[in-house]
Amino acid sequence: MDLLGAIAILRRRWLVVVLCLIMGIAGGFDLGHRGTKQYRATAECLVNIPPSQSVQTQVLGTQLAGSLVQTYVGLINSKIVLSRASALLADRGVSVGAQGLSAKAVTNTYLIDVSATSTTPVLAQLTANAGAKALGSTVAKLQSGVPQKITVQTTSPAALPGAPVSPRPRLDLLVGLILGLLAGLGMAALLEALDRTIKSTAQADAVLGRPLVGLVPKRRAGPLVVDLTTNSPDAEPYRSARTAIRFLDPDRPLRSILVTSPSPGDGKTVTAANLAAAFALSGDHVIAIDADLRKPRLAQTFGLESAVGLTNLVLGNTDVTDALQEWGPRLSVLATGPLPPNPSEILGSQLFGQLLKDVSRRADITVIDAPPVLPVDDALSLAAQVDGVILVVRAGTTMRHSAAEAVRRLETVGANVLGYVLNAVPRSDLRGMYADYVYGSERTAEIPILTGPSRPQNGKAPSTLRRSPRTTPRADSQRASTEVTTSRTKT
Repeated sequence: MDLLGAIAILRRRWLVVVLCLIMGIAGGFDLGHRGTKQYRATAECLVNIPPSQSVQTQVLGTQLAGSLVQTYVGLINSKIVLSRASALLADRGVSVGAQGLSAKAVTNTYLIDVSATSTTPVLAQLTANAGAKALGSTVAKLQSGVPQKITVQTTSPAALPGAPVSPRPRLDLLVGLILGLLAGLGMAALLEALDRTIKSTAQADAVLGRPLVGLVPKRRAGPLVVDLTTNSPDAEPYRSARTAIRFLDPDRPLRSILVTSPSPGDGKTVTAANLAAAFALSGDHVIAIDADLRKPRLAQTFGLESAVGLTNLVLGNTDVTDALQEWGPRLSVLATGPLPPNPSEILGSQLFGQLLKDVSRRADITVIDAPPVLPVDDALSLAAQVDGVILVVRAGTTMRHSAAEAVRRLETVGANVLGYVLNAVPRSDLRGMYADYVYGSERTAEIPILTGPSRPQNGKAPSTLRRSPRTTPRADSQRASTEVTTSRTKT
């Protein structure tokens, strides 16, 4: 993992790191201020070798003393030493336990440090000195009858400790901070390893094997952000996606685009609506079709009604002109109409395929909002009938295996998967990708933006989106067709 990858993980998991850090600091603070004060005193003992006139005997004695140092260190917590130390402090009513007395050999010497820990400085001092004396007397008793004895003598009695060894507020706070930080980083790394969702373009590229079309940041605004009158900066990702789609296949102009996703909730409908508005922004005549016959949302996103639409055309009880609802001069929306009991059969029928071609001829480009790929087969029925498919994946939500399976299923029906849109990317990951400016050349469009609630009030579209009473749907369609013809002639 490189530095940028680690920074990206910290941005995503910063809350876990902060929580662990706070817990560590709180624990260190609590330990440093609520713990019982402990004092430690240390007495120094020396292992003495008896003098000898023989050099060989002296060398052997020295070697023996060196090995006995470790033996005497282990002897400090024996019952006999503890009982002798307790006897020395009997007048104070103190009983020396194994937890209050310890010993440590000083490296490369014959010295032993006998330490005692207690809740008062005086008791720590007395216990350390008593432990040193008890060790010496015990060693002497164990060597009774030996002509030349190795003795343990106290060379430096324990001094009265001036400060407690614990708690130490500053040190405890620092240790708590470090442990909390390490725990937070470890937890962040663990969560990242267990997280199988797509979070970055690198992961999406590896899983999908398709080019990136657009990065859409996470936002709190309404579903429709492509404002064709004010050039909202929030719409820049969709305008960039529109441009990228145009260059995906320069030799084969795209007339129909299917927008779908692996699973529900990835943001396909919002992406389809904003892409349609972005194409209209560039001067194209666009028809947005809501082909999600299970949970339709496209018409609602535009603030339009869905009572008449696609299914009415299939049944033949209305014509295309009456079914289309205009959302400005260059964008028309074809809602679902009444929901059928058999969506897959309708979308996969030859009649629907011919209907799709007839509708597409009325526009420069058709954007179709399809159901998710994995729950149902509706999108697969549509994918083979369009020029290209855009797959929408949601950062931090779409599972990697789900995205890979969606691409595999689309490929089995011969769909042309053009690329993907990574939706709901945290803005911290997009810093610097989109500047806070707009293009003045795009200020000439006149399509209004839906700034109010996305749900129509009283079943009607907002007043700014309703058809003018002075024109009929058929006249509007003829006028749009004339504009398309004129635009192509000029081109």
